[in-house]
Amino acid sequence: PWNFVAALPWNLLVAGPLSRWVFRRAFPEGTVLAEPVCA
Repeated sequence: PWNFVAALPWNLLVAGPLSRWVFRRAFPEGTVLAEPVCA
């Protein structure tokens, strides 16, 4: 759908860093899921 394609840039620019920040705040030491994304 067009909505998914239009939301991709927003998802990559905003949701990506935001989700990483939330994950680091929620799991300060258990960053198992966030590690591959940051690297």
